[in-house]
Amino acid sequence: MEDTRFKDLIVYQKAYGIVKEIYRLQLRYKGKGYYSIYDQISRASLSVVLNIAEGHGRQSESKDDFKRFLRLSLGSCNEVLVLLDLSRDMDVINEQEYKSFSGVYMEIKKMLHTMTLKP
Repeated sequence: MEDTRFKDLIVYQKAYGIVKEIYRLQLRYKGKGYYSIYDQISRASLSVVLNIAEGHGRQSESKDDFKRFLRLSLGSCNEVLVLLDLSRDMDVINEQEYKSFSGVYMEIKKMLHTMTLKP
């Protein structure tokens, strides 16, 4: 039986929703010639949600393994936040988009951090 309970996690739902928004920005990055920034922000944002899903699937092996994947997601959140700073500074996204995206990633970080503290 396939275990898809990770989809019930609010942190997964937020991360999945925001990664779709990041992917929708592709034309803006490419139109301005910032292929490498787009490539990295799309990979990092996808890494957040993929590590949540993979770690959830491995928690039957070990809670520590799940937490390790959550910490990887935290690192990817930090990476996305830096890339959002750069995207704003390079005029790929405007200030309102920056605040919206970075606000969601800060929420995700808080949720992930709380989950890593659970026994």
